[in-house]
Amino acid sequence: MKLRSMMCVGAVATAMAAFATDALTDSKTLGWMRVDSTNAVTVVGVPWAAVTNTAVDVSVANLIKTDNLTAGDSLYVYNDGAWSRFVLNAGRTAWEGSSTTMSIGGKSTTIPAATDGQLIARGKALYLERQNPTEGGVAKPFYLYGAVGATAVTSSEFSGANKYLVASPKASAFVVNHTNITGASNKDTIQVPLAGGGSRIYQYFTKQNKWRCNGKWEDAEGYEAIALGTGFWYLASSTSAITFNW
Repeated sequence: MKLRSMMCVGAVATAMAAFATDALTDSKTLGWMRVDSTNAVTVVGVPWAAVTNTAVDVSVANLIKTDNLTAGDSLYVYNDGAWSRFVLNAGRTAWEGSSTTMSIGGKSTTIPAATDGQLIARGKALYLERQNPTEGGVAKPFYLYGAVGATAVTSSEFSGANKYLVASPKASAFVVNHTNITGASNKDTIQVPLAGGGSRIYQYFTKQNKWRCNGKWEDAEGYEAIALGTGFWYLASSTSAITFNW
Protein backbone atom coordinates (compact mmCIF):
# COMPACT_ATOMS: atom_id res chain seq x y z
CA MET A 1 0.00 0.00 0.00
CA LYS A 2 1.31 3.43 -0.92
CA LEU A 3 2.36 5.62 1.94
CA ARG A 4 0.33 8.67 2.80
CA SER A 5 1.06 10.78 5.83
CA MET A 6 -1.11 13.63 7.00
CA MET A 7 -0.17 16.57 9.15
CA CYS A 8 -2.47 19.00 10.87
CA VAL A 9 -1.02 22.46 11.12
CA GLY A 10 -2.16 25.97 11.87
CA ALA A 11 -1.37 29.10 9.94
CA VAL A 12 0.40 30.96 12.72
CA ALA A 13 1.77 34.49 12.81
CA THR A 14 5.46 35.09 13.43
CA ALA A 15 6.84 34.54 16.92
CA MET A 16 7.15 38.25 17.60
CA ALA A 17 3.60 38.99 16.53
CA ALA A 18 2.32 36.11 18.63
CA PHE A 19 3.01 38.05 21.80
CA ALA A 20 0.95 41.03 20.67
CA THR A 21 -2.02 39.47 18.85
CA ASP A 22 -4.07 36.33 18.60
CA ALA A 23 -1.69 34.25 16.53
CA LEU A 24 -3.97 31.45 15.37
CA THR A 25 -6.03 32.81 12.48
CA ASP A 26 -6.86 29.71 10.44
CA SER A 27 -6.04 26.03 10.18
CA LYS A 28 -5.41 23.58 7.37
CA THR A 29 -5.01 19.84 7.20
CA LEU A 30 -2.06 19.23 4.92
CA GLY A 31 -1.50 16.16 2.78
CA TRP A 32 1.81 14.59 1.81
CA MET A 33 1.54 11.70 -0.67
CA ARG A 34 4.28 9.36 -1.85
CA VAL A 35 3.85 8.14 -5.44
CA ASP A 36 5.86 5.06 -6.44
CA SER A 37 6.27 4.79 -10.20
CA THR A 38 8.95 3.37 -12.47
CA ASN A 39 7.50 5.26 -15.44
CA ALA A 40 9.71 7.83 -17.11
CA VAL A 41 6.44 9.50 -18.11
CA THR A 42 3.74 9.61 -15.41
CA VAL A 43 0.28 11.16 -15.48
CA VAL A 44 0.16 12.82 -12.06
CA GLY A 45 -3.10 13.27 -10.13
CA VAL A 46 -4.20 16.35 -8.18
CA PRO A 47 -5.64 15.19 -4.82
CA TRP A 48 -4.84 18.38 -2.88
CA ALA A 49 -6.06 21.98 -2.82
CA ALA A 50 -4.12 25.20 -2.26
CA VAL A 51 -2.38 25.63 1.08
CA THR A 52 -3.34 29.31 1.26
CA ASN A 53 -6.85 30.70 1.23
CA THR A 54 -6.28 32.66 -1.98
CA ALA A 55 -7.52 29.88 -4.26
CA VAL A 56 -9.18 26.48 -4.11
CA ASP A 57 -7.08 25.10 -6.96
CA VAL A 58 -3.48 24.22 -6.16
CA SER A 59 -0.47 25.89 -7.78
CA VAL A 60 1.12 23.58 -10.36
CA ALA A 61 4.59 24.68 -9.25
CA ASN A 62 3.85 23.77 -5.62
CA LEU A 63 2.07 20.42 -6.05
CA ILE A 64 5.03 18.19 -6.99
CA LYS A 65 7.91 18.46 -4.56
CA THR A 66 11.44 18.44 -5.96
CA ASP A 67 12.71 15.64 -3.69
CA ASN A 68 14.11 12.68 -5.69
CA LEU A 69 13.75 14.52 -8.99
CA THR A 70 16.56 15.49 -11.37
CA ALA A 71 17.43 18.95 -12.65
CA GLY A 72 15.93 19.24 -16.11
CA ASP A 73 12.91 17.00 -15.42
CA SER A 74 9.84 18.38 -17.20
CA LEU A 75 6.30 18.98 -15.99
CA TYR A 76 3.66 19.56 -18.66
CA VAL A 77 0.29 21.22 -18.17
CA TYR A 78 -2.47 20.38 -20.67
CA ASN A 79 -5.61 22.49 -20.46
CA ASP A 80 -8.41 22.37 -23.05
CA GLY A 81 -6.05 21.51 -25.88
CA ALA A 82 -3.28 23.95 -24.87
CA TRP A 83 0.13 22.83 -23.59
CA SER A 84 2.62 24.63 -21.34
CA ARG A 85 5.79 23.43 -19.61
CA PHE A 86 7.84 23.74 -16.42
CA VAL A 87 11.42 22.50 -15.96
CA LEU A 88 13.13 21.75 -12.63
CA ASN A 89 15.96 24.27 -12.22
CA ALA A 90 19.65 23.45 -11.81
CA GLY A 91 19.54 23.71 -8.02
CA ARG A 92 16.40 21.50 -7.86
CA THR A 93 14.75 24.22 -5.78
CA ALA A 94 11.88 25.28 -8.03
CA TRP A 95 9.88 24.60 -11.19
CA GLU A 96 10.51 27.29 -13.80
CA GLY A 97 8.60 27.99 -17.01
CA SER A 98 10.53 26.83 -20.08
CA SER A 99 9.46 26.40 -23.70
CA THR A 100 10.43 23.44 -25.90
CA THR A 101 9.69 21.90 -29.28
CA MET A 102 8.33 18.39 -29.53
CA SER A 103 6.50 16.17 -32.00
CA ILE A 104 2.76 15.89 -31.35
CA GLY A 105 0.67 13.88 -33.79
CA GLY A 106 3.61 13.78 -36.19
CA LYS A 107 3.94 17.58 -36.27
CA SER A 108 6.66 19.72 -34.72
CA THR A 109 4.96 21.80 -32.02
CA THR A 110 6.31 24.55 -29.79
CA ILE A 111 5.25 24.15 -26.16
CA PRO A 112 5.26 27.56 -24.42
CA ALA A 113 6.69 28.21 -20.98
CA ALA A 114 4.20 27.76 -18.13
CA THR A 115 3.50 30.72 -15.86
CA ASP A 116 4.40 30.77 -12.14
CA GLY A 117 0.86 31.34 -10.92
CA GLN A 118 -0.72 28.58 -12.97
CA LEU A 119 -3.40 26.66 -11.04
CA ILE A 120 -4.92 23.23 -11.51
CA ALA A 121 -8.07 21.73 -10.01
CA ARG A 122 -8.55 18.43 -8.23
CA GLY A 123 -9.74 15.80 -10.71
CA LYS A 124 -7.41 17.04 -13.43
CA ALA A 125 -3.85 15.82 -13.98
CA LEU A 126 -0.34 16.76 -15.09
CA TYR A 127 2.28 15.04 -17.19
CA LEU A 128 5.64 14.44 -15.48
CA GLU A 129 8.68 13.40 -17.52
CA ARG A 130 11.60 12.14 -15.41
CA GLN A 131 15.12 11.32 -16.51
CA ASN A 132 15.80 8.94 -13.60
CA PRO A 133 12.57 7.21 -12.50
CA THR A 134 14.44 4.30 -10.88
CA GLU A 135 17.47 3.81 -8.64
CA GLY A 136 19.16 0.43 -8.43
CA GLY A 137 16.28 -1.07 -10.39
CA VAL A 138 13.75 0.14 -7.81
CA ALA A 139 11.10 2.81 -8.34
CA LYS A 140 12.25 6.23 -7.19
CA PRO A 141 9.20 7.85 -5.57
CA PHE A 142 8.12 11.46 -5.92
CA TYR A 143 5.87 13.41 -3.58
CA LEU A 144 2.67 15.47 -3.85
CA TYR A 145 1.94 18.18 -1.32
CA GLY A 146 -1.00 20.44 -0.56
CA ALA A 147 -4.04 21.03 1.63
CA VAL A 148 -6.91 18.61 2.06
CA GLY A 149 -9.90 20.25 0.39
CA ALA A 150 -12.59 21.63 2.67
CA THR A 151 -15.22 19.88 0.54
CA ALA A 152 -14.95 16.63 -1.37
CA VAL A 153 -14.82 16.70 -5.17
CA THR A 154 -17.44 14.17 -6.21
CA SER A 155 -17.27 14.73 -9.96
CA SER A 156 -14.96 16.18 -12.62
CA GLU A 157 -16.36 17.54 -15.89
CA PHE A 158 -14.46 18.00 -19.14
CA SER A 159 -15.70 19.40 -22.46
CA GLY A 160 -14.68 21.33 -25.55
CA ALA A 161 -11.72 19.18 -26.60
CA ASN A 162 -10.95 15.61 -27.71
CA LYS A 163 -8.16 14.87 -25.27
CA TYR A 164 -7.92 15.29 -21.48
CA LEU A 165 -5.60 14.42 -18.61
CA VAL A 166 -7.68 12.90 -15.81
CA ALA A 167 -7.05 11.51 -12.31
CA SER A 168 -9.11 10.83 -9.23
CA PRO A 169 -9.34 13.83 -6.85
CA LYS A 170 -9.21 11.39 -3.94
CA ALA A 171 -6.05 10.27 -2.18
CA SER A 172 -6.61 6.65 -3.16
CA ALA A 173 -6.21 4.19 -6.02
CA PHE A 174 -9.14 3.61 -8.37
CA VAL A 175 -10.31 1.16 -11.04
CA VAL A 176 -11.61 2.36 -14.42
CA ASN A 177 -14.23 -0.39 -14.59
CA HIS A 178 -15.55 0.69 -11.18
CA THR A 179 -15.69 4.39 -12.07
CA ASN A 180 -19.00 5.91 -13.18
CA ILE A 181 -18.33 7.94 -16.35
CA THR A 182 -21.32 9.71 -17.88
CA GLY A 183 -21.36 11.17 -21.37
CA ALA A 184 -18.89 8.65 -22.81
CA SER A 185 -19.30 8.07 -26.55
CA ASN A 186 -18.81 4.86 -28.49
CA LYS A 187 -15.11 3.94 -28.71
CA ASP A 188 -13.91 6.68 -26.38
CA THR A 189 -10.45 5.56 -25.24
CA ILE A 190 -8.53 5.66 -21.94
CA GLN A 191 -4.74 5.24 -22.05
CA VAL A 192 -2.89 4.38 -18.83
CA PRO A 193 0.91 4.80 -19.32
CA LEU A 194 2.95 1.75 -18.34
CA ALA A 195 6.55 1.34 -17.21
CA GLY A 196 8.87 0.73 -20.16
CA GLY A 197 6.53 2.50 -22.57
CA GLY A 198 3.17 1.62 -24.02
CA SER A 199 -0.23 1.91 -22.35
CA ARG A 200 -3.07 -0.14 -20.94
CA ILE A 201 -5.93 0.66 -23.33
CA TYR A 202 -9.64 0.82 -22.48
CA GLN A 203 -12.38 1.41 -25.06
CA TYR A 204 -16.01 2.18 -24.30
CA PHE A 205 -18.85 0.49 -26.23
CA THR A 206 -22.31 2.03 -25.87
CA LYS A 207 -24.16 -1.16 -26.89
CA GLN A 208 -22.67 -3.12 -23.99
CA ASN A 209 -22.32 -0.03 -21.76
CA LYS A 210 -18.93 -1.36 -20.71
CA TRP A 211 -15.23 -0.59 -20.99
CA ARG A 212 -13.14 -3.23 -22.76
CA CYS A 213 -9.49 -3.52 -21.70
CA ASN A 214 -6.75 -4.38 -24.20
CA GLY A 215 -9.32 -5.83 -26.59
CA LYS A 216 -10.93 -8.18 -24.03
CA TRP A 217 -14.21 -7.83 -22.14
CA GLU A 218 -13.27 -9.72 -18.99
CA ASP A 219 -9.51 -9.24 -19.02
CA ALA A 220 -8.22 -9.11 -15.46
CA GLU A 221 -6.06 -6.14 -16.53
CA GLY A 222 -9.26 -4.13 -16.81
CA TYR A 223 -9.66 -4.34 -13.06
CA GLU A 224 -6.13 -3.36 -12.13
CA ALA A 225 -6.12 -0.31 -9.91
CA ILE A 226 -4.61 2.92 -11.15
CA ALA A 227 -2.21 3.85 -8.37
CA LEU A 228 -2.98 6.75 -6.07
CA GLY A 229 -1.52 10.01 -7.30
CA THR A 230 -1.54 8.88 -10.94
CA GLY A 231 -4.03 9.11 -13.80
CA PHE A 232 -4.60 8.64 -17.53
CA TRP A 233 -5.26 10.17 -20.93
CA TYR A 234 -8.90 10.31 -22.05
CA LEU A 235 -9.36 10.44 -25.83
CA ALA A 236 -12.93 11.52 -26.62
CA SER A 237 -14.87 10.85 -29.82
CA SER A 238 -16.62 14.22 -29.52
CA THR A 239 -16.25 17.52 -27.67
CA SER A 240 -19.43 16.94 -25.65
CA ALA A 241 -19.27 17.04 -21.84
CA ILE A 242 -17.87 14.00 -20.03
CA THR A 243 -18.29 13.64 -16.29
CA PHE A 244 -16.29 11.37 -14.00
CA ASN A 245 -18.31 10.58 -10.87
CA TRP A 246 -15.87 9.73 -8.13
